[in-house]
Amino acid sequence: MHQAHQDPENIGLDDNLMDWGLDSMRLLDLFMAWNADGLNVDVMEIAAETSLNGWWRIIQQHRQGQ
Repeated sequence: MHQAHQDPENIGLDDNLMDWGLDSMRLLDLFMAWNADGLNVDVMEIAAETSLNGWWRIIQQHRQGQ
């Protein structure tokens, strides 16, 4: 497990964000913020992916209406 409070540039796009300290409450905060901004993703969809690249794929799919 990585130490907390790392510089963002140290986090790889395919790194498991849970290893970097992301917890379920922060994940829920992200989910709620994205939905408040109109993204309308499913929380299980976001929770199933734990990398920035995984989330980007989900966001792109929703933006394209898939």
